[in-house]
Order: sequence, then structure tokens, then C-alpha cells
Amino acid sequence: TCVTDSAPFGARAASAVTVFQGKLWLMGGRIAKPNDPPEKGYEQYTTYNDVWCSEDGINWKRVLERSPWAPRMWFISKVYRNHMWIIGGYDNVNAANFACPRRSGRPATSPPAMSTTTACGWWRATTGPCRTTSGGSPCQQSKRSREMADSPTCPARRQAR
Repeated sequence: TCVTDSAPFGARAASAVTVFQGKLWLMGGRIAKPNDPPEKGYEQYTTYNDVWCSEDGINWKRVLERSPWAPRMWFISKVYRNHMWIIGGYDNVNAANFACPRRSGRPATSPPAMSTTTACGWWRATTGPCRTTSGGSPCQQSKRSREMADSPTCPARRQAR
């Protein structure tokens, strides 16, 4: 059901959407308008790495204009262990899929997965070498590093300035 014909993020497509902390979140995606300069992938699109939230689907607030993850489209968002995750997608700026570098044969332009609890601080999820547990099930070691978004709406950044 469409509840608004004029969302402030425009005619967005290929975004990630999820419900987290009682709010609806929309992240990234693309519009059907060439960027200046044109992006390397699909030149007719402009991709974003912004983050929006809404309590009712009608009134939207931009939480971040530019998150620390690269602009992307065709990705997903999931909530797991009290974190909002973004996973995968396509980097239209560099014409590259966000995939594990081991599998794609190319270096990743951005990590394939990142998570947050606030939308301001994002954790890069990188995977170490694959190992097998004594029971024979696959196991991966995870390493994380935190990146803060530079936004006046983020309390940690406001205090640091």
C-alpha cells in the first residue's frame, strides 16, 4: 500500500529496506538519472549511500547523507543480533559487485557486509581464513572495524566537533 506519493528521497529503486528499532529504514539505491560524471556501470543511474528512517512511512528523516559504505544498489538489509546489516549489492560507480574477493577474483571496493546499531557508526564485517571445527562444520573467523559517518545528525560527531 502506498502511503505517500512524495517521499523526500524521490523515485528511488534498488534500495535496501528493513524495520529496525521500531522504524522503517531505507538505505542507498538508485534513481534513473545520469550522475555527473556518469557512473561506470549503468550510466543512466545515480547511486546513493544515504540512510533514511520513518516511524509511519509518511514522514521521512534523512539520518545520513553519506554513510561510510560505498553507494550501492541491488543489496539487502537484515536485522540480526540487534544490528541492522547491509549485505552485498552492486557498486555502480566502479562497475563492481560487492562480493567476497576470494570468490570474485577481484579486490572488493567496499566490504560486502556492514552493520550498525545507530546508523551513525558502521562496523565493517570482514572474514578471515576459513577453518573447520572438530565436528566438520564450516567456521569463519570474523574481524570488525568501526567507521563513523560524518553527519551533523549523529550525536557522536556533534560532540566531537
